[in-house]
Amino acid sequence: MKRFFALALAILTLLSLPALAENYYVDAENGSDSNSGTSPETAWKTLKNVKLQNFQPGDSILLHAGQVWRDHFRCTASGEPGKPITYGVYGEGPKPALWGSIDMTRPDFWKEVQPGIWATRADKIKPVRAYEEFETASWNCYSENKAKTRWSEGKDSKGRKCYSIECLKPTDRDCDIQLNCSSFKVPVESGLRFRFLIRLTGADGQNLMTEEFAGKFAGLARIIQARQPWGGYSNLSGNSCRLTKNGAEIEVTLSTTNIEEKTDGRLSFFFGPMLPEGSTFTICPLGVELVEIDRIGLFHDVGNIVMRRANANGKPTGDDVCGWKRWSVETLQDEGDYYHDLTTNVLYFKSEKNPATVWAKMEAACRCNLFDVGSLHDVVLDGWAFEYSGGHGVRGGTGAKRIIVRNCDFRWIGGSWLYTRGPIPTRYGNGIEFWSGNEDLLIEKNYFFQVYDTAMTNQGPDPGVLRNMVWRENRCEKCEQCYEIWLTSKEMTVESLVVEKNYFTDSGFGWSHAQRPDKRATHFLAYGFNCQVKSIEYRENYLGPSLMHMVCFSHPRIKEFKINRNTYDLPGADPNTTPLFYWGGQPKEGVPFEKFRELTGNDKDSVFRN
Repeated sequence: MKRFFALALAILTLLSLPALAENYYVDAENGSDSNSGTSPETAWKTLKNVKLQNFQPGDSILLHAGQVWRDHFRCTASGEPGKPITYGVYGEGPKPALWGSIDMTRPDFWKEVQPGIWATRADKIKPVRAYEEFETASWNCYSENKAKTRWSEGKDSKGRKCYSIECLKPTDRDCDIQLNCSSFKVPVESGLRFRFLIRLTGADGQNLMTEEFAGKFAGLARIIQARQPWGGYSNLSGNSCRLTKNGAEIEVTLSTTNIEEKTDGRLSFFFGPMLPEGSTFTICPLGVELVEIDRIGLFHDVGNIVMRRANANGKPTGDDVCGWKRWSVETLQDEGDYYHDLTTNVLYFKSEKNPATVWAKMEAACRCNLFDVGSLHDVVLDGWAFEYSGGHGVRGGTGAKRIIVRNCDFRWIGGSWLYTRGPIPTRYGNGIEFWSGNEDLLIEKNYFFQVYDTAMTNQGPDPGVLRNMVWRENRCEKCEQCYEIWLTSKEMTVESLVVEKNYFTDSGFGWSHAQRPDKRATHFLAYGFNCQVKSIEYRENYLGPSLMHMVCFSHPRIKEFKINRNTYDLPGADPNTTPLFYWGGQPKEGVPFEKFRELTGNDKDSVFRN
């Protein structure tokens, strides 16, 4: 009995011990995703296992130095105080890099569709087998708000199952009428090709089907999660339609994006406004194939194309230059202009010859956040490089706590389409962005180069508290802005924010300024500022040349900011006459340094060098 109790005590003691922290290694050249990942010799190859692993407090994820992963990553685990989840580096060489871009230098990617206008080819699709897993899925219609529908099931003249939606009351919202097929298995990173017959008839039975309707309906297909949070499982790879005597035959190919098999897939079409009152829509499934897709992958908006010309030997020469993003094929005028049609995922490019023969480097930066911290806590990111993203480099959500980002590089970030309000599309993209209320964040010793919007920012419309936020010893070059803050909620409080010992230079001298409709080149930008302020300090920063302003605040609350012990450096500028400082209520061009000091009380101990 004593021996039993001794053994039980030993087991309980072992169970009570904290789990040991583990290091996980990723090697893009010599690793394998079938490895354990727990040593350099058994490293993983891709980030797939990193996305799936259930990390524990104290664990480290280490990328091999000098290697590149064309991928983006969202953190899934928090650490604990004193035991963060750490994303770092091992080995010798340059910083390991995440690239959010597609290499467009393959000649077979391009075909000339007009003189001097080249377009990317369609994905190449090879059938594998019938996807019988889809046959057990069930079809249904969902309608809400003012939309009213009647659902029915039947068979056509050939005995095939058909499903019909009668529109009793129309709507102007896509999601008010949904055609769904649930639930089926979604294979990992594969291709699925769907074929359907569809009909659209009026109240009197007349055929209302048009090629425009069929094409638009086919383009709406997507596979999503069949329950909340309704996450997406696919990208549209291609579709086609052919009118028939009584309707249309459509074909839709979707690329699945899930990295582990899902059993809760739902094929959905949100097409509320497309159905006239009294009309009946009928769909007849003709089968699903599992296919292999040789894809280019232009599923997300291309915010920039970073290019370098080819010399006589086809090698890169000269400096990097940027494509000019246009909004239609008709507006492509100059060499390097491009347009990304998101309805067809086709990229159009202006070039006298095949672009892949003119440019030895063509990185199409697609819309994504390269590293998303979300609302997690106790995370350290140290020593990675983030390049060629049309979205953000690093993004943190509301409620993120105890986050450190240090020694990282951010190059060629931003430029993707965000929304269109009125005639002018809005683009976006920041180096590091933290949203609304956060706590105990340290961003230090990072490098930012050629960012569309701002290198660093705190922003958001939500209520909350921003506490112990520090941006320190970062270097920003050729970004439109270096540090930006906007917090629009009156129920947001900034308790402690410090921007100190940073090196800011050449704001507005980067690639994005000429393309922007809203030119706001400045080192410090502030607008949309309705929050409460307890302490905001900008101190001991170096601010070099800027194309427009050193400081630009759209509101008059600049006196609530403690700005001091900074060095302003602009060759040839006169601190008594050169207008470099603007805030609400001042002349649009701004005021000189000495006037700024006099009116705000800021920068009393700062230096202006010329």
